[in-house]
Order: sequence, then C-alpha cells, then structure tokens
Amino acid sequence: MLRYYPEHGFWIDLAIDRRKRHVKSVSVMPDAIQTLIALQERDKKEIEELTNDILAKKQRLNERKARFEALTEAIKLLSGESGTSTSAPTKVPKVPKYVEMPLTDAVLDVIERHGAAPGLFIPEIMEHLASEGYKSESDNFYPSVYSTVMRWVNRGKATKGVRDGKRSFVRANPF
Repeated sequence: MLRYYPEHGFWIDLAIDRRKRHVKSVSVMPDAIQTLIALQERDKKEIEELTNDILAKKQRLNERKARFEALTEAIKLLSGESGTSTSAPTKVPKVPKYVEMPLTDAVLDVIERHGAAPGLFIPEIMEHLASEGYKSESDNFYPSVYSTVMRWVNRGKATKGVRDGKRSFVRANPF
C-alpha cells in the first residue's frame, strides 16, 4: 500500500500481512528519510526547550519558597523583639501535588496513600485528585479514572475490594 504524506512531502510503501495484521516491510524514498530525520531533530530540540523551561520554573519556585521562609523568619524575629503581633502566615503556601502529574501516576498515588481496606470508590479517587490540584480537560472524567485504575489492577499495583456491596479499589501493598 503506497501512501503519500503531503504535509511532509514523501511517500511510504507499506506491505501489510492482512491475516496476521502486522506490517511486513516498509520502504521509504530516500528524501523521505531525510524529512523524517529533520522532523525528529525538530521535535528533539522542542523537547529540550520545554524541559529547560520546566527546570527553570522549578528552580524559580524553590527560590521563591526559600525567600518566603526567610521573610517569615525575619517577621517572627522582628515581631518578637518589638512586642507587636503580625498576622503574616507562617507556612509556605501549599503547591497542589497533582498539577504537573499525569493521570496514571496521580491515580496510583491516590490509591497508595488512601486506598487502605475496604478501599476507595471511583468518585472518591476523583475527589482526592481534584482536592490535590488535578485538572481534567475531559467532560466525563469517570471513565478515564476507572480505566486507569483497572490498568493498575491488571499490573498488580492495586486490587479489587468490596465495600458496602460495591466494587472498591485497595492498594496492593498493605504497608
């Protein structure tokens, strides 16, 4: 089967074994390989730039936390010497845990932290995710969480339980 990819300007010939449903061979015109390599290099460069942006923001966040702690300590010292009271907060504002975390990792973390017997229902897992900052772009979030939990069950990281006669999910390691 010969296919043309106009957005990239090359042809790919795929030989597919219909009985076994897999690709037997792939032949690409030489200029197509160069185009693919160029696309790969562009994506690699973009990934590096995005990674550097994330690292820079994390470093800036840590600097701000340290500055906040230092200011809090200074306020405590000064208010203790002068005898005046201040209403300044004494803790760094909590950064939500699941903001930057993918759904699979966040669901596993919720199960491992809160999934003691008799287990959690899917809506409870969803509540924990939302309370810790996970934002879903999906209109119907329940199926996504359910399928993710079932993948962790199949991998042995979580187990099925029963609570109030309904299916719940328990962490695999009780400790």
